[in-house]
Amino acid sequence: MPIDYRAIRWESFRRRIGYLQEGIYRHEHLPCAYIPAHPFGDEILFLKPLRMRPEDCSTVEIWWGIDGDAAVLSCHADPKRGRTLYRARPPDQEERGLYLDALIKAPYVTRKHAEDAISFFVRAGFPDGPHFTLRKGDPPIEFTPS
Repeated sequence: MPIDYRAIRWESFRRRIGYLQEGIYRHEHLPCAYIPAHPFGDEILFLKPLRMRPEDCSTVEIWWGIDGDAAVLSCHADPKRGRTLYRARPPDQEERGLYLDALIKAPYVTRKHAEDAISFFVRAGFPDGPHFTLRKGDPPIEFTPS
């Protein structure tokens, strides 16, 4: 019987949600939760004690789950960037699932940027859509929002 990596990722995500007391975010419009590994640039109360400025938050990685799967979403801000670009990259190991990127034209990553990226990937079909079945060695898929 093949290993169900999706179920393993989902269970790992659910366990993390279960034992975290703080730091669990709920998407404003979707039935999903996420856990940022870094602060968002618009969370001034979190940044102050860390002696960080919003501009220090140009990259934020989050672990999020929806519909029985979980993925890592990396949000990267660059004020000089052209348009926002979303990308799905294959895993370097099958059990890890794919990586999702949001390359954003902004001085720093905000919570809204992260939720907009989650919403985009869900509208694009994550987790069950054909764009999200990448395997190790496949080329990445880029999405340009309209």
